[in-house]
Amino acid sequence: MGLSESQRNRCISILDTLQSYSISKMFAQPVDPDRDNVPNYFNSVKKPMDLGTVRTKLMNDEYNSIAEWKEDMDLIWNNSLLVNSKRSILGIITLDMQSKYQSLVKFLTD
Repeated sequence: MGLSESQRNRCISILDTLQSYSISKMFAQPVDPDRDNVPNYFNSVKKPMDLGTVRTKLMNDEYNSIAEWKEDMDLIWNNSLLVNSKRSILGIITLDMQSKYQSLVKFLTD
């Protein structure tokens, strides 16, 4: 069935807000182990996800619920924390973005 137009627009608005932060750039596209200097990325991360892929899935009406969309969004932060220590610069950026995201979706449900 997919998301309603208002649900999809709300998710897009949240993505737009998150991507307005310059620190969001590291989550904008799929991780490339060579380019991003994480050669063992796929040993840790079994289901990669990024903001660009989430946006594409939204635009192609691939989400059946807000919960499904949130799963992919949570995957972005969780994947980053699998490969980056919470005390590293990238880990701190991840936690900051995750916090921003969580405040934006606090009242967003199916």
